[in-house]
Amino acid sequence: QIKGSLRGGIYYIDKKMAVYRRYAAGSWTMRVLKNGERLAGVWEVEKKLLNTLDIETGGMYHEAICERMKAYTTFLSQLNKNAEMICGRLEKLNGNLFMWGMGRRGVDFELFCYEHDIPLSGVCDITNDHVGEKTECGNMIVHTDDALKRADYILATNDHAYGDLIKIYLPERVIGLQEYMPFG
Repeated sequence: QIKGSLRGGIYYIDKKMAVYRRYAAGSWTMRVLKNGERLAGVWEVEKKLLNTLDIETGGMYHEAICERMKAYTTFLSQLNKNAEMICGRLEKLNGNLFMWGMGRRGVDFELFCYEHDIPLSGVCDITNDHVGEKTECGNMIVHTDDALKRADYILATNDHAYGDLIKIYLPERVIGLQEYMPFG
């Protein structure tokens, strides 16, 4: 698509031609983004394509390509870069701490909590799948209604979750984690 557009072979259609299905079982997001090995493979292909594009265009889009390459920085590495700030903020909280969001950011944030001895009272996701099971880090997956009732604080792993939560829960008790994982 990019190479075609560089040669003038692109046409703009001013209509919605597709929709994004959030949380759809069997979707690309569910199959690839939640599988670390598959995701790493996709990222390697994309990085090679961007590097080739940078060379073939003589660096014409080098700045934009460098900015895009930041997206291939894992969430966990972004969290670890901000570990002192995150841990300091979370250590000040008293009470039940729940994590909301079990996508890529959620999986990495839960692992971050596990590695930094930050106890979570449970994790949940808007889909309410796998309620009653435990995650790989040993946290209980709870229903979102249960998290809302029992939480003293909720960690929103992405901007969608944060925006939804501050509408239905006490905004001062919702902590947005997106600021610690800006790339991707």
